[in-house]
Order: sequence, then C-alpha cells, then structure tokens
Amino acid sequence: MRLMVDARMAHHSGIGRYIRGLCRALADREDVSISYLTSDPDPLEWEQDAPRLGYPAPIYSVREQLAGSTVMARHRRRHDLVHVPHYNAPWALPARSVITVHDLVHFRIAGAGARPRIWLARQVLERALYRAARVVVPSDATRRDLEALVPPVRGKIRVIPHGVDEKFRGGWQPPAGRPATILSLITAKPHKNLPMLLAAFRRVLAERPDARLRLIGVNADDAAISGARNVEGLGLVSDEALVEHYREASLLAMPSRLEGFGFPALEAMACGTPVVASNCDALEELCGGAAATVPVSDPHPLAHVLLRVLGDPGLRQDLSERGRKRAAHFSWQRCAEQTLEAYREAMRGGPARVERRASATDAPA
Repeated sequence: MRLMVDARMAHHSGIGRYIRGLCRALADREDVSISYLTSDPDPLEWEQDAPRLGYPAPIYSVREQLAGSTVMARHRRRHDLVHVPHYNAPWALPARSVITVHDLVHFRIAGAGARPRIWLARQVLERALYRAARVVVPSDATRRDLEALVPPVRGKIRVIPHGVDEKFRGGWQPPAGRPATILSLITAKPHKNLPMLLAAFRRVLAERPDARLRLIGVNADDAAISGARNVEGLGLVSDEALVEHYREASLLAMPSRLEGFGFPALEAMACGTPVVASNCDALEELCGGAAATVPVSDPHPLAHVLLRVLGDPGLRQDLSERGRKRAAHFSWQRCAEQTLEAYREAMRGGPARVERRASATDAPA
C-alpha cells in the first residue's frame, strides 16, 4: 500500500506523538510504503530516507487549504491513499482519504478559542468529515462527541486507540527516601484544568509541606505559577527526560476537563507510575479502572485523593500494578494493524458501515 501522510505536525506533542508512533509501526511493514508531506527541511527521525513531498503551509492557515489541495492532487496518482492525521485537511481532500480527529476541545470547552476561529474550524472539520472515506478517532468518547456534532458521518467512524512507545514501559519504583512528588504534564489551556490542580496542591501542602508539584509543559516564569510554593515549571522536556520524570514521581496527576485520549496517563501506567485522573469520559475509558479518579470541577476531592495516594504505599503499589496491566493492551503495532484495516475500507469504497470495534473500552481487561 502506497500512503501519503501529512507529517507537518510530527514534531508537536500530542498529535506529533501519534504521527511518530503510527508511522514508525507502519514503516516497519513490508506491505506499506509512505511518502511524507512536510514543510520541515530536517529529516524525519524514524525514516531518514523516506520520500518527502513539500507542503509549505503553516498549520491551521488558509494557505494550507489551498496548498494542500494542490500538493495532494499533484501526487495522488502515485499513491493509493492519503492520511491526514488531524482534522485540518485541505478543502479538496481526495476521496480515497482517511482523517484522524483526536478530540473536540475547540467546540466543547468555553475559552478554547476566539469565536471567528471556532466558526472557521467548524467549517474545516465538517468539510473534511464529509470528504474523507473513513474517520479515525482514538476513543469512544471522541466518537460520541463527533456523532453528536455531525450525525451524518456516523458510519465512517472507526475507533482505534493510540499506542505507547516501548521506552515508557516499566522502571517505576516506590519513592523511598525522596520527597513526595506529584508530576503533571499540563498547560494553561482551559481544558487542562491547571487552576484546579494548583488549588488542590495548596490543600495538599497544608498536610504535606514537603510535597512537590512538578509541571511539564509550564515554564518556570509562567504567571500561572508565580509565587506558588513547591511548584516547579519545567517547560518542555525530551522523551528521555520524561521517562525519568515518570519513574521518579510519586504519582501522575491529570485533572483534565476534556481529553480525546490521554497520552500522559497511558505512558505513566506503562511505566508503573500511579495515576490520579479526572473522571472525564476519555480518561475513564483509557484507564479502565486502573487509576484513582476524581471529579473535573472540584479541587477538594482532588486534594483528598492526592493525599490518600501519597500517604498509602499499598495503594500506590496497587495502582502501579493495575496501570501496567492496563497499558499492556495498547501498542503502536496494534494501532497500525487497525488503521490499515481502515485504509483498506477507504480504498474499497462503497457505503460506510457502522462499526464500533477496537475501542479502548473493548481492550481486553
């Protein structure tokens, strides 16, 4: 199968992790060849010599709508299918195409963007949904949101959970002799719920003054944490450093109001790090009972659960073991196999059947 994949977001965090993980697994197969659409002159880390097709357009721009249509039309005959691993696909997306919709944060969370931008994003999303032959989503939570927003595309949707890189598997040890450390991969975006985490941590400090909150994705000079006691903003870190942070943490906190999947929770579980997560639909689905869950809107229960996990070695060990078992059901090889089946459906054409296979909820327990 000859694929054309839009890799312009390969160096981003969440979507980039998906592109890198999926494409590595696909590139390992003898029955798949990939050409990458990219605007980055640097070689792709997982396929140094892979064919690259110029797509010189910024993400989420009017220019990408026009340039993408031209580039894909120019190279379409030499490829069997196009995969755009996000919803900002070009206006003239080829019929033999697959898009991935990770979440609908922009449409469900107030303050996620200015109204004109949200309106434009809605037009781009709906156009891509109608033109693509299949739509991949990483969770049943995103499937439900998408079906509620655009009901006619229901039969095109395929739920295919993401995988987890092998470097994250194992290595967590109970933090004996180290300060209690809460790790969170978080930003100031409204859906990530940073203010609630900070409010909960202030309550934790009242009983555990030695506790530390380590934030990856928030810079040390960010106004959101200015003056906050025992809070460390680390900004962005390499994957190698991230593995060590997971292994050294007492627990991971992920208090999101909304997610489409939840890479930090999955990576922490794979490592064996205990997870405290909000009860938003996608995180409950992903964690499958292997995390301690809290409501998304109240810092008091979050503080209570953080203190409980920090103070109970037996509970931490139990969450660690359950997390590792849960994460064992997710791999990029499995994701690639299921995505290839979506590609084959798209190439066969014909009416899309309603399927709900391969969801995170359906992963073996």
